[in-house]
Amino acid sequence: MREQIEKLTQHIEDIKQRKELQNILWKHGKLFDIRQPSTIKATVHHAIETGVHPPTYTSPYRVSYKDEQMQRDEIDKLLKQGIIEESISPWSSPIVLDAFPMPRIDDIFD
Repeated sequence: MREQIEKLTQHIEDIKQRKELQNILWKHGKLFDIRQPSTIKATVHHAIETGVHPPTYTSPYRVSYKDEQMQRDEIDKLLKQGIIEESISPWSSPIVLDAFPMPRIDDIFD
C-alpha cells in the first residue's frame, strides 16, 4: 500500500506537501484498500409505486452450467455477507451478466 501511495504522489514537487499527503493517505489507507470490498451497513426501506400495474414476471434466461454456477456462488456470497436477503414476490427480473472484459461474439451480432 505504501508503494502505491508513493507512486500516486510522486508528481507533487514540494517534498513537505508530498510527505504530508502520504501520511494522511497512509493513516486513512483502509478507505482506499481495494483488496477487500467494503460494505455500508445501512438498512434502507423503500417502495416503488406502480399504481394499478400488475406484477411483472420474466423467466430466468437460459445460461451455461458454468455461468449458472458463477451466479449461484455470487448469490450465496452476498447472502452470507448480509448484503441481500431471500424474498418471495410475484415480481421477477432475470440476472444479466456483464460482458466484461470481452463480449461473446454471438452477442455482438444479435
